[in-house]
Amino acid sequence: MDACQKEFNRLKRIKILVAKNFSHFGLNKKQEIKRLIYEISKRDNLNPAKVIRGAQTGEFNRIKEYLISRRFPYAYAHREISKIYLPSIELAALDAFNPPKNKFYPKKIFIERQVKGSYLAKRFKNAFPKADFCQISTLKDYLKPEKRYDTVDYNARRDTVFNVRKQDIG
Repeated sequence: MDACQKEFNRLKRIKILVAKNFSHFGLNKKQEIKRLIYEISKRDNLNPAKVIRGAQTGEFNRIKEYLISRRFPYAYAHREISKIYLPSIELAALDAFNPPKNKFYPKKIFIERQVKGSYLAKRFKNAFPKADFCQISTLKDYLKPEKRYDTVDYNARRDTVFNVRKQDIG
């Protein structure tokens, strides 16, 4: 499972956990609790249910104080926390990490000979296994002046990717 999907699932579990255990809280309080549980769970690599195991499920201020003491132990111990800003964290925020599949899928991928074994070339091969991979000597040789480009080539620009070695321009 990739990292984005793992975080998406973690956040989904937290949303269910907060809805079940803190149903009596308002929207803003639930958002703060979700944010704190998420950050502690992610940092400590804990199941979200274990994060609230030591918390009382009754009064909001006690729960928030308990979670803040776990999330910011140094600042909490030194009373350096005056007003903590806890922005909402929602499942929709992680949708950016899960773009719609096949929105971009090149048909042809040109790889320069010098970079054919590179990490990026391997990632392209894994990400787009159905694409046609072509090895070229250099981009400059491929884009020879005698080759004509027309509207058809321009309209197909999203279907083609070039993986080339960066050249320092002197």
